[in-house]
Amino acid sequence: MLDLIDDRCAYGLYSSFMACFVYTIFGSCKDSPVGPTAIAAILTRENLHGLGPEFAVLMCFLCGCVVMLMGILQLGFLIDFISGPVSVGFTSAAAIIIATTQIKDLLGLSFPGSKFLDVWEQLFEHISETRLWDTLLGFACMAILLLLRKAKDIPVGPADTNKRTTLQKVLGQMLWLISTGRNILVVVVCAVMAYTFKLHDVEPFLLTGYVKPGLPPFQPPPFTATVGNTTYSFLDMTSSLGSALFVVPLLAILENVALAKVFYDSLLCLHFLVLSNAADGRAIDATQEMLAIGACNILSSFVSSMPVSGALSRGAVNHASGVATTFGGIYTGILVILSLYLFTPYFAYIPKASLAAVIVAAVVFMVEFHVVKPMWRTKSELNCHFGSVFRSYMSIKIFCLLHLPTELDLIPAIATFLSCLFIRLELGIVIGIGINILFLLYASARPSVHVEKVTSGSICSYQFTLSESHIFQSSSGCEYLLITPDRSLVFPSVEYVRNLVTKAGMKEGSSCTPVVIDSRHIQGADFTAAKGIKSLIEDFVKRNQPILFYNLKPSVVEVFQGVQPKEFKHCHNEAELNELLKEYAKKLSQRNSIQINEINGRQL
Repeated sequence: MLDLIDDRCAYGLYSSFMACFVYTIFGSCKDSPVGPTAIAAILTRENLHGLGPEFAVLMCFLCGCVVMLMGILQLGFLIDFISGPVSVGFTSAAAIIIATTQIKDLLGLSFPGSKFLDVWEQLFEHISETRLWDTLLGFACMAILLLLRKAKDIPVGPADTNKRTTLQKVLGQMLWLISTGRNILVVVVCAVMAYTFKLHDVEPFLLTGYVKPGLPPFQPPPFTATVGNTTYSFLDMTSSLGSALFVVPLLAILENVALAKVFYDSLLCLHFLVLSNAADGRAIDATQEMLAIGACNILSSFVSSMPVSGALSRGAVNHASGVATTFGGIYTGILVILSLYLFTPYFAYIPKASLAAVIVAAVVFMVEFHVVKPMWRTKSELNCHFGSVFRSYMSIKIFCLLHLPTELDLIPAIATFLSCLFIRLELGIVIGIGINILFLLYASARPSVHVEKVTSGSICSYQFTLSESHIFQSSSGCEYLLITPDRSLVFPSVEYVRNLVTKAGMKEGSSCTPVVIDSRHIQGADFTAAKGIKSLIEDFVKRNQPILFYNLKPSVVEVFQGVQPKEFKHCHNEAELNELLKEYAKKLSQRNSIQINEINGRQL
């Protein structure tokens, strides 16, 4: 992973120790080893535009500031807008891009380009330059890594560990250790092999090359940089980094939250993430985690680090190793410092093909093809309105919307995946989030409305008949049209609901049956909704059709009354509803009697 940013691998090592110490103090998730990750590395590389590591260090500092500011302002709820399908599409695309950028090292090729399409184009142009020994070493390392990955699953003795002998337990632990440390094992063996060839003046492999030994100087991140003959000011540097300054921090938080959710029973709330530790019942505050990740990035930038966050693969090793506290990061940081002091001269002998094989073998499992089938099976209902659809069930008529079953979760997943793959990673995740927000807005603007004719419990004594339709049935009670919206009324949906209620009242209610709007699901309303309801009441008043509101919350009544609608009638219980229906029936009966008398008088 270290060469995902720049050919100078030291910057990957510089990113691996300071965050360990900082997170030990400020962090709260014991299994979160904060450091460089493949996704952060590829995002950083895409936004450097070949300008040099100074820009990566500044990005680390600014990302830390953004994450810390989000923690202070408690903006963790923004992570909720990155849905599972968007995360899957982004992660899978990033894994494929990372693997693609390593193909040239697997084949021993050297050409510029880090974009998905550019790499494949260059690959076909330079395929004739493939180096045989690098290719054999690279694919052999990948095969060995994939085999060793399964070594820990080899059963040694009975399934019940208490029944295993001492030898079986030791063998099981050895297999687990070999499987867990397979990456370092393969890299060390390949480096020894390359060093042996070097002693005999044979160089069959492309090597990593010189890595600067020692610790980096502790200094503020660069706020100006000179690349070639061009000097970049702070504003020039930040503008060149672009949207990555906001996308990388979001993904850093997302990775850390995802890691915590894997190893703890979790409940993600809007402003507070409660993660129940099965061992000691501690709780992890999402705000504290954001402050910790922010501090890790800010302080790491003082030692020439790239952006860092929690890594799921390293977290799995920590969890399986039985790490009990965040103090485990101290050991990781010390080991990295010792490596910088003692082993950097030997890094020069690591074949590039072996490093590429390690990266490819790690990221190939980040491509989440296995979730496509569950997403296909999980069908969502998109409430698409194609007009008024009426269905008749015996004597009860129900007005409903047309429900179109579609695999909606696949749409943002595929859009994110393709956008990340063929455009840019940060733009791809923004596009995926945008599509999800459009779905949320559509659901808000197009609520489901249930309409049916019902009869009140009390018998209405008023009975009349118009030319074609009757309004009240004295044999069973007062008949009215019950309309039930399934959510709150806000400005995107008020016109839609108003049109549905008007059409239902005119068509199903024959413009005379009383309409009762059951408001039990309306938890809130705004000024636009109140104006729409006022216009709706006026429409009903013009055609002398009663309209009542039932089960309105006091806060919603206050909002509606704020626009001073005339003839606004609302009731809180069934008794009040029946009384109002009786009153309307009496008035309508008297009016119809007058109309009938006038008609009879004209006929005479």
